[in-house]
Amino acid sequence: MTKLSGAILTLFLATAAVKAQGPPPHCSQATLNGTYVNTGTGFRGGASVVSVSKVTYDGQGNGLSTGTTSVAGVISRSVDVPGVYTVNRDCTGSKVFGGVTNFDFVVTPDGREITWIVTNAFAGSLYTGHAVRMDNIGELHVTKDCSGYTGAAGGSCIVKSSSLAAIKVDSKIFYNQAAGTPPGLLDSDISLDSGTGNRAIGHCTFDLGTNRGLCTFSEGTGQFTGFRARLDVSLMPGSNSIYRLDGTYSFSPEPGR
Repeated sequence: MTKLSGAILTLFLATAAVKAQGPPPHCSQATLNGTYVNTGTGFRGGASVVSVSKVTYDGQGNGLSTGTTSVAGVISRSVDVPGVYTVNRDCTGSKVFGGVTNFDFVVTPDGREITWIVTNAFAGSLYTGHAVRMDNIGELHVTKDCSGYTGAAGGSCIVKSSSLAAIKVDSKIFYNQAAGTPPGLLDSDISLDSGTGNRAIGHCTFDLGTNRGLCTFSEGTGQFTGFRARLDVSLMPGSNSIYRLDGTYSFSPEPGR
């Protein structure tokens, strides 16, 4: 192999490696949103430490923790300990709970998993752990306001309430096809946009005469990666623009995780 061909091969392999890495992750405060099962292990002054807790994040930099800790077999419990957090664009972050315990962490771009370590531990101690969001499967109840929807392709309705943290109030549901094709129906691909790259895609079929229909979601990006849902749609009694979407949802693990 000549020096020139060797240099070309090296450049090709380096370029292929960069392309294989894909785009860098993009996280924000909103990436942490929902309730997580949090577990930690380590040691303090030679004594073993184990903890389990429930931690809720609001997507805006605030958290609340309730949990149980064992230090050398001595149990202590904490209830509603407040915290604050910061998520960086590269999905690293830091948080403080109870005003005294500092953590560094890394969160997955879809916000489903957190790996953390306590950073203000004294010499001879170590405390680290993992958290997983609790919303893998369950019932889903959403209301939407369609008073601004005209039936044209690209029109949208606005989410007014949701039982799933990932579907935020004021999220928009866009309809790619116009209503009335075929006559009497809305039969359209849809996208749910919750901002910051968090989008779910699916399809709705709605009978304009009976005001009943079905919406399904089959995938998404950001916090909606692996999202599935099946929702019955109906017009709320006494309203001509507020609709209910009731059904079930699930999140499937990403391939290769």
